[in-house]
Amino acid sequence: MSFTLACTQFEKVQNMLKILGSASALTIFFAALSPAWSIEPAAPAEMLDAEQSIGLSIRHQLNRADKRLNDREKLEYAALSAFYDKRDNAPYWTTDNGLTKAARDIIREISQADDYGLEANKFDLPSIAASESGMTRDQRIATEKQLSLNMLKYARFAKGGRFDPRKLSRMIDRGPTLPDPIEVLDRFDAADDKAAFLRDLHPKHEQFERLRQKFLELRLKDDTQRLVHIPSGPVLKPGHLHRNVELLRQRLGVDQPKNEYGAERFNPRIYDSALEDAVRAFQNKHGLKPDGIVGPSTRRAMNANNRSRTQLILVNMERWRWLPEDMGKLHVQVNVPEFRFRVMKNGKPVHSERVVVGKLKNKTPIFSDEMERIVFHPFWNVPPSIKYKEIWPSLRRSTGVLRRHNLRVKYRGRPIDPSYVNWSYADLKQYHFYQPPGRSNVLGNMKFMFPNKHAVYMHDTSSKQHFSQNVRTYSHGCIRVQNPRKFAELLLKHDKGWGPGRIQRILAAGANHSVEFNNKVPVHITYMTAHVDDKGELRTYRDYYGHDRRISGALNGKAHLIAIEAQREVDDVRVTQRTRRKPQTLFQAIFGDTY
Repeated sequence: MSFTLACTQFEKVQNMLKILGSASALTIFFAALSPAWSIEPAAPAEMLDAEQSIGLSIRHQLNRADKRLNDREKLEYAALSAFYDKRDNAPYWTTDNGLTKAARDIIREISQADDYGLEANKFDLPSIAASESGMTRDQRIATEKQLSLNMLKYARFAKGGRFDPRKLSRMIDRGPTLPDPIEVLDRFDAADDKAAFLRDLHPKHEQFERLRQKFLELRLKDDTQRLVHIPSGPVLKPGHLHRNVELLRQRLGVDQPKNEYGAERFNPRIYDSALEDAVRAFQNKHGLKPDGIVGPSTRRAMNANNRSRTQLILVNMERWRWLPEDMGKLHVQVNVPEFRFRVMKNGKPVHSERVVVGKLKNKTPIFSDEMERIVFHPFWNVPPSIKYKEIWPSLRRSTGVLRRHNLRVKYRGRPIDPSYVNWSYADLKQYHFYQPPGRSNVLGNMKFMFPNKHAVYMHDTSSKQHFSQNVRTYSHGCIRVQNPRKFAELLLKHDKGWGPGRIQRILAAGANHSVEFNNKVPVHITYMTAHVDDKGELRTYRDYYGHDRRISGALNGKAHLIAIEAQREVDDVRVTQRTRRKPQTLFQAIFGDTY
C-alpha cells in the first residue's frame, strides 16, 4: 500500500471516530483496508454517507446499552438494531428538515394514550414544534432512538399490559402475551396508517371497549360536583328513623311520598318501601347482597366518586390485556367475584349459572386452560392442601375422619388398612387419599376436567345449600357448578351431537365413566370486578381476594413492593410445608418409636 493511500484512509478513520466511536470506526477501517493487501488491488470500499452514519450510530448505542436492562428491553433493543440494519442504516423518523409524517402521527397518537387506559406521561416523546426549524445530527440520533423505543413500549403496553401479573400474587397465573418486537416493527413499517396500527393493538374484546367508553364518560364529568355523602352511622334498615335516611334519599334521588293534595305524607328521615326498592336496585347493580340494608359495604359503594370508579375501570381494562385475543369460538368464562360462569358462543352468552368458588384462604386461581373431558361418577382424589392441613391433624388422633368422609387410602398405589399406620410419623407424600363414587362424593355426579398445575376444575357438589347465598366463597379452590347436568348437555351436544337421553343413561348406570371431547373447550377463569351491561350501566363486584388493590398499586408504580409481598406468601407456604415431621423408615411410619 502506498504512503499516500494509507494517509488518506487514516484521515477517513479520524472523521469516522468523531461520528461513531473507536470500535465501530476501526471495524470499518480494516474492512476498507482489506482489498489493499490483496495481490490484485481493488477499488477502495464505498464509505457511508451522512444518513447511513446516523443509523449506524443508533445501532452502536443500542448494542452498547445498559447491562441493567431487563430481558424484554434487551429483546426490543436487538430488534431495533436489526431494523436499522435491514434499512441499510437509513433513518426512519427524521430528515434534515425535521420529523417525518410517520413520526408526527405517532407522537400525536401516543399523546392520547390516556384515552385507552394508558398514561401518556409515561412516554418520553419529542416535541413536534421544536423540530420544525430543523434538527442537528445529534438531535436526529436521539430522536430516532427515542421514538423507536417509545413506539415499541406503547405496543407492549397496549397488547400485553404494563407489568407481569404473575408477580403480584401466586394465585394470578396469567402471563401477558407480549408482541414480538420484530413483527411489530415490520407490520408498523408496512402499515399505511401508522396511528391506526397502534390503536389496533389494544384488545378487541367487546367488554374492553365498553369499559373504555365508560372510562371516557366518567373522566369528562366534573368530580368536584361530588355525590351526596352518606356519613358513618348505624346500619339503616326499612322502618328506621335517622337523619342519614334523608341523605340516603337524596343520594338515590328518591322523593318523599306525597298525598293526593301534593303534600309530603311522612317524615323524610323514615326509611320507607320506596327507598328500600332504590337501595336494593343499587346493591344489585354493584354486586352487593340486595337486602335493602345500608351497612358499611353499601355505604362505601355509595360514597365512591368518579375518580375511584375510573380507577376500578382501569384495573379491569388491564385484565383484558392479559387474556388471549382469541378466547375460542365456544369457550367457558368463569368470573370469580361475580360467582357466575358463562358459556360463550361467537361472543354471545348461551348459558349462565351460579358457581361456588374458593375461600379467602383457598383462593381460586386465575388462569386459562382447555377442558378435555367430562368424568361421570368421579373418584375424588384428595389434593395435597386438604391432605396436609385438614385430614392429617385429625388422622393423628383417630382414623374416624376417614370413616366419616368415606375416604380410602393407598400406599404407593396399593390399598391399605389405615388403622395399621402410625399417622404421627407417616410421610404423607407416600399416601394417596381418595373417595369412591357415590352419593356422599364431594364432586357429586360429574367433574369437568382441564388438567392444570393448580389441580383446579369445575364439578358438581353434594353441598347444594351454598348456591342460595349471595357470597359464595366456600370451596377449597375448585369451582362448584349449580346445574352440572345442563352444563354437560350443552357441551356434549356441541362437541358430539349428543342428546339429553344419552347423558341420562350414563348417569343411571352409576359407574365411573370418562367422556373425552373431540375438540377441547377453552376455559378462562377470570377476576373481573367491573363490567358494562347491555344498557351501558357500570356493574361492579366486591374485590374479595384483594387483587384489585394489588393491580391498582402496580399501575401506580408500586409493582416491585407488591412483588415482595407476593413472594412472602410463597415463602410462608413453603415454611408451613417444611414443618411436617417426616419418618425415617417405613417401619417407623407404621409402628412409631415404641417398637
